[in-house]
Amino acid sequence: MILATVIKPIATWNQAVVGNVTRERAGGQGYLSVNRLWEGIAFGHSGMTAEGDNSVLMQKVAKELGSRLQTGRHKFPGRRAETRNLNKLFNMIVLREKKCLMGLGMAMKTKMTAGKSLFEVWMLEESDAVQRTAKSYGERIILEQSIKAADNINDPKLKSVMQSLVELYAVDIILKDSWFITSETVSPKSSCSWGTRRDLLCRELAPFSISICDSFGIPEVSFGPIATNWEKYNVHHNFGERMANYPLIG
Repeated sequence: MILATVIKPIATWNQAVVGNVTRERAGGQGYLSVNRLWEGIAFGHSGMTAEGDNSVLMQKVAKELGSRLQTGRHKFPGRRAETRNLNKLFNMIVLREKKCLMGLGMAMKTKMTAGKSLFEVWMLEESDAVQRTAKSYGERIILEQSIKAADNINDPKLKSVMQSLVELYAVDIILKDSWFITSETVSPKSSCSWGTRRDLLCRELAPFSISICDSFGIPEVSFGPIATNWEKYNVHHNFGERMANYPLIG
């Protein structure tokens, strides 16, 4: 249950980002309903609230993690030999999960022992720590399983591409969370080097971007004109929305 509870918020928050960035990169074409990019934004926002508000679900995750830690049921992954960037990144992300969860537990115990109520501490004073703790756990789980899946690929070229994708995900986590710098897990200088690494991975993966998108197996009938032959679509005056002169291809 805890896995479904933590994956849903992370997935739908990501969907909202993907929808917004895709719309922006498409320029004015992204506003047209016929191109269907708005659906990604709408799906992301509906997903953030449907079947439980994301932030509320993350509170549930953090509460369950705290209970598991107290009863000895939560185990942190062991440290991996840093023979490659992926392992080094994984170790840092596990460290964040450990420090966030244990730090939250200590803060709750200290403040409640001093007389503060559970609601006051959990909701009003440690809310950010609650959210970060749950997200740290979810991102570690995703990274751990992604590394395992990529490492088990037999085709050497595909394996290399997937490992680079997983590494890009891990680097992105490091760069987006200020905790790694404020906790001195990553120095400002090191942060710059990880930023350079992200840029390099993007350049290396760019030639495979279309193939990566195709691998999702999305039916062509789901594409708007901007994703197929937009020049042919714009031969006619379609008033931005019509498909009369550009039927969907089966």
